[in-house]
Amino acid sequence: MTQFFSQKDIDQYRECFYLYAQKGLVESSSHLRYIMRSLGYSPTVQESQVYFKSKNGKIDFACFLDVLHEHQRKGDPIKEVLMAFRSHDRQRKGVISAKELRAILTGMGERMAPQEIDRVFREANVIDPKGLVRYEDFVRVISIPLPDY
Repeated sequence: MTQFFSQKDIDQYRECFYLYAQKGLVESSSHLRYIMRSLGYSPTVQESQVYFKSKNGKIDFACFLDVLHEHQRKGDPIKEVLMAFRSHDRQRKGVISAKELRAILTGMGERMAPQEIDRVFREANVIDPKGLVRYEDFVRVISIPLPDY
C-alpha cells in the first residue's frame, strides 16, 4: 500500500485505526464507517457494508488500507460538486448568488422543494448580507455525514 499512500498518511491512518480498533480489528461495517469518517472519508452505509463483507468481516490494518485505497479510486464527489459550482462562477470569486443556487437546486438533478432549500440555507448559515454563498463553505457544510445511529 505504500505505493498508494505517503508514509505520513499511513502513519495518520494507523494512529486513527488503532485508536478506534483497539483490538486491531474492525468489528462491523458501522465501526468501519466510523473510522473512515474520522479520517475525512464519507462512505455510505451500503459502501461500508460491501467493504466489510469483501474482507470476510475481518479488517485488520492492512485490509483497512486496501479499503481506503478502493474508496479513493471511486473518485471524490465533493470535488465534482465544487467543479459544478465553479462552472456557474463566471467571475471566479468563489461565490454564487443564493438566488442562482436556489434555481440550481430546484431545477437540476434531484430537485429540492423550496421549503427544503429554505431549511438547508437556514441550517447551513452560509448566505452573506449581499445574498452571496461561498460555495466551498456550502459544500463543506452539506457534505458532513449525518450520524447513522
